[in-house]
Amino acid sequence: MCLEHNQRIKEYLTTVCSQVKWREVHEPIRQELLTHISDIVEEARQNGVSQAEAIEKALVQMGDPVIVGIQLHKTHKPRVEWGLAALAGSLVILGLLTIYVLESSGLVRSNAPLFIKSFLSLLLGLMCIVGLYFFDYRKIKSFSGVIYIGTVCFMVLTLLFGQGHNGQFIVLTIGFLRLSFFGVTPFLFAIALSGIFSQCDQQQPRELWRALFLLVIPVMLYLLAPSVSTAIIYLIVVFTLLLASGAKRTYIIWGITGPLALVLGTIIQNPYRMQRLITLFNPFGDPLGSGYQQVKSLEMIRSAGLWGQGFTFPARTLPEIHTEMVFTYLVYTFGWLAGLAIIAAAVALVIRMIRLARQVKDTYARLLVTSVTSIFLVQFFWNIFMTIGLMPFMGIGLPFISYSGSQLLIQMIAIGLMLSIYRRKDIGGVPAGTLPSRPK
Repeated sequence: MCLEHNQRIKEYLTTVCSQVKWREVHEPIRQELLTHISDIVEEARQNGVSQAEAIEKALVQMGDPVIVGIQLHKTHKPRVEWGLAALAGSLVILGLLTIYVLESSGLVRSNAPLFIKSFLSLLLGLMCIVGLYFFDYRKIKSFSGVIYIGTVCFMVLTLLFGQGHNGQFIVLTIGFLRLSFFGVTPFLFAIALSGIFSQCDQQQPRELWRALFLLVIPVMLYLLAPSVSTAIIYLIVVFTLLLASGAKRTYIIWGITGPLALVLGTIIQNPYRMQRLITLFNPFGDPLGSGYQQVKSLEMIRSAGLWGQGFTFPARTLPEIHTEMVFTYLVYTFGWLAGLAIIAAAVALVIRMIRLARQVKDTYARLLVTSVTSIFLVQFFWNIFMTIGLMPFMGIGLPFISYSGSQLLIQMIAIGLMLSIYRRKDIGGVPAGTLPSRPK
């Protein structure tokens, strides 16, 4: 029985929705209320009541539309995940202050003012967060293929026209902009592949194999750069997506084995990378060569103590102190209390993201939150563990704290998406207890 065109019901639904200020939830509320009304009408009709009387009975039982609307407005007020925002904001501020101290004390020298660039990235990131909070993330899903193709094309352009940086062709110059594009691609692929896998029918092998084929292309481009650290992060994103999407074990194995073999082959064939891996187990075997960074980082951290050594970090002791080695600097300067606080903030941030992934009803949102969380998890703990000698040294910065304008911007965009998802996590139904129960 179709009741949505009945004038009395339309008026009732319109009155209810007029009390709910957030327009995005109007349609889900309409559908949920209409389902309740239809159930009551159908039951009344089975008892021999006319349709007009059944409709009136249903509307009376549903309750005063103004009161119901006010209750639903209170239930559906847009919410902000303040804990997530506060944790990310605290880390960003810490990173900005760290860059300022490093630059002003002369520990980091650059042709461009690093603090100003970081501050501008922060302002742009804040605008993105606010915009994405109000933006409906679900609209991105239909552009998943475009994002994937666009990211791959930009990677190819970076390989063809990028400028060498630390032996890697990862910097693309467009006018006055210098983009470390390869570093932000895991986030872009997380967005694209979350949409692709959320629309992929697990019961159609051909469709799934096509999706698995898309996973290999970025790995090949990463290894051409070469950017092994980014390839590893990407593979972890892929593995997380395959698990979260419910793919069969066979597809997970095939989806990971091939790309992983390519990455391992690249590491084995490259003497420099193999030496870094070997150095992890015996850094003091070559303390002035391949083990230099690890040895110096361990020395600085061991001498930090609980309260740190203050602003006495010796100049030119560690390279990349404002990027990969920023955790070492912070621990040496402010002590292990500061280090433990950073670790606690990172753990809390990841836990809140995992909790959000469990709360959302939308499959695309769940895959998106899960894949982005895996990126933050790897970046946080790989960076921290490599400074204390538990992971090999790679070009992985500390999220929100290490200097990188493009990285900071994409990380803040990721937080904006998380806030947008949290704002809409309950859309898709009216929470239990909001509406009157059906008659027994």
